[in-house]
Amino acid sequence: MLDGEVSHYIVDSLLPALRKRYSEVLLVGYQTGELIYRSELVEQAAREDRLMCYVLATDAGAATRAKYERNAQRKRLICCGLLSKNVIGSVLGCSPRSVLGWLGGRGYRRFLHLESMISQLSAVKVGDL
Repeated sequence: MLDGEVSHYIVDSLLPALRKRYSEVLLVGYQTGELIYRSELVEQAAREDRLMCYVLATDAGAATRAKYERNAQRKRLICCGLLSKNVIGSVLGCSPRSVLGWLGGRGYRRFLHLESMISQLSAVKVGDL
């Protein structure tokens, strides 16, 4: 492939597939209990040192984002997230959510890998390569 074709492939094919897999991993985490979706349970897991990662909605309010980012820094937890509240709710089949929490496990490791790949590849613009 030529450079332009590579960047088109990343933007048009690879990223949508990775985003779909990202949503699937969130759903499986929710179904297996590795992913907590109610904020009070996320906060309880953090207090009990069972939490590995906060997942914040991209459109979470500034105060919500600041609260969880401060706590993540204090507890040395990862704080990330690539989906809006509505998309999170849609993926999990519940009302919109601003914060989720991973307890760990195989799904969590897959989630982190996908989060990293999507973030890196999202920086690629058509014509950059």
